[in-house]
Amino acid sequence: MITYRKFVTPIYLLNMAVQAIVSLASPIGIGILSAWLLDKYTEVGAWIYVVLIVLGVLLGLYSMVSFILKTSRAIEALEKQHKEAMAASSDGKTEGSGDNEDE
Repeated sequence: MITYRKFVTPIYLLNMAVQAIVSLASPIGIGILSAWLLDKYTEVGAWIYVVLIVLGVLLGLYSMVSFILKTSRAIEALEKQHKEAMAASSDGKTEGSGDNEDE
């Protein structure tokens, strides 16, 4: 039988990893695209690539870390809610009452 923790935890971890990668890569990609457009249309020079890529990396790292912290807090709250729900449902049942759905 698949338990709650065995099913939900890997899904949340996969979701967290994919979104962390996207939140890191997006500002870098936007920086590269912006640098290319600025270089092409305004001819500001190649130094704009360095400036915007560094800015993209810094913003990407900030975005990734803040996402991971928010997500880990949400997972902890979900686990706490699940434990409370399981405790409440087990309090309502008495042992040996015959309410076993698997039989």
